[in-house]
Amino acid sequence: MHSCKNNNLKPVDIVMELLKEFEYKNTNDTIFALVETVNGKEELSMESVAFRNIIANHYFQKTFKTVNPSLLKSCISCYYGYLYETLLKTTTRFRVFMEDDNSAIYIDKGDKDYHYYKITADGWSEETGGDKYFKRSPSTAELPSPSRKGNVKRLFKYCRVPDKMKNVFIAFVVSCFIDIQHPCLVIQGEAGSSKTTQSKILKMLIDPCTFNEPHIFPKNAEELKDIYTQMYLASYDNLDRLTRKQSDFLCSAITGVQLIRRKLFTNSESCSYFLRQPIILNGISGIVSKEDLMSRSIVLTLPKLLKSERKSERLLMKEYKEDLPVILGGIFDILSEMLGTYKEETFDDTPRMADFYEFGYYICEAYGKGDDFCKEYLSLVDNQEKHVSAENENLFELIDALMEENEDYWYDTVGHTWEELKEYAYEYDIPMPNAPNKLSKELSDCKKYLEENGIKFEFSRDSENYRCIEICRKRVEKASA
Repeated sequence: MHSCKNNNLKPVDIVMELLKEFEYKNTNDTIFALVETVNGKEELSMESVAFRNIIANHYFQKTFKTVNPSLLKSCISCYYGYLYETLLKTTTRFRVFMEDDNSAIYIDKGDKDYHYYKITADGWSEETGGDKYFKRSPSTAELPSPSRKGNVKRLFKYCRVPDKMKNVFIAFVVSCFIDIQHPCLVIQGEAGSSKTTQSKILKMLIDPCTFNEPHIFPKNAEELKDIYTQMYLASYDNLDRLTRKQSDFLCSAITGVQLIRRKLFTNSESCSYFLRQPIILNGISGIVSKEDLMSRSIVLTLPKLLKSERKSERLLMKEYKEDLPVILGGIFDILSEMLGTYKEETFDDTPRMADFYEFGYYICEAYGKGDDFCKEYLSLVDNQEKHVSAENENLFELIDALMEENEDYWYDTVGHTWEELKEYAYEYDIPMPNAPNKLSKELSDCKKYLEENGIKFEFSRDSENYRCIEICRKRVEKASA
């Protein structure tokens, strides 16, 4: 039990002394006290009732008196403000931090003691005092201890990447440990091609959390902010197609955006959030149709998984966890080599994701494939741009959306159909004919393409001689990866 060393201390001084006895950490822009319990140290928010009760109990043990609740709240609020200025302001981003002169990379280990890895051109080491650099979320999990004999290519044992994309894939994975703009990784393929599993594998490597399963896509910018104030990398599962608004969300998070929100329970105070995060999407196909997002993406189409290649996720994850230290050690070795050779503004003519392109070259040059990376990435960007153009030349995406919302059947006048498709065209940012008669003509022109994709239609006249259209779709069942 605490003893009162100075009976002349005022209640406010006693409370402030008690507050100084705790160690504090910054987690997700909230300050937590590390409290000793029977289960070891636990983090309690300074603003929680539980923390106030602990201080009240310590006060009673020290003075044999109860503390005034208003005085207690005022003292905690005052000390919180002091810590905000001294502790919270010193921390930076989740998981990764890079020196302004590109001389060192810091990576949060995620353990309870706030260790971190420091990578320089001379190698890498494990350091203490990571709370100076990193914010934490309650869901943050610990990175595996990297092996000194690393091999990043061991990752291809678990990620089935086509040969023509392997350097781009390595560049993406390694670049996620650098604080730059990262392209969105889009993993697509038919049902059962292990899309979800590969998303989970990358999450466990780059930003492990308590639960590494992919998320449901956020409905608005507020939900997007909530996800990315809890973790560094998030993946979104089993997507069909992205709307204009969803594409805009992701473009902002890729290139960097500041969100300003009013603080809860206040009228005028606001808090600011800066988002610039790596993103993974997965789905059957055609997830990205908007040109802005496609130019910021890497679309990886997985080959069909053969029966002989299938194994239980439990066994796969057991093997993967054993290989994680080797893979992570290989990533750290590449980062160290890259820091020793990297030069800014190496290329005069770069694609849209210029930072990724430059760092990607030096990442792959660490094992002698820098030029191969450039060729692969530029070819990928060119093919993706052509794909977007081809998709926008036909009406399949619009008709497919119409079928989705109307249980695979539609019958109405051509004029009403055109009005309905205009809503989808705006929502999904897909060009469409500018009049009902042009809709009829373009539908007739692409009839064969639509039929090959399960959509059939016929024109007719109703009792009032209005031109009508009947559309039906043969549904193809989609299963989770």
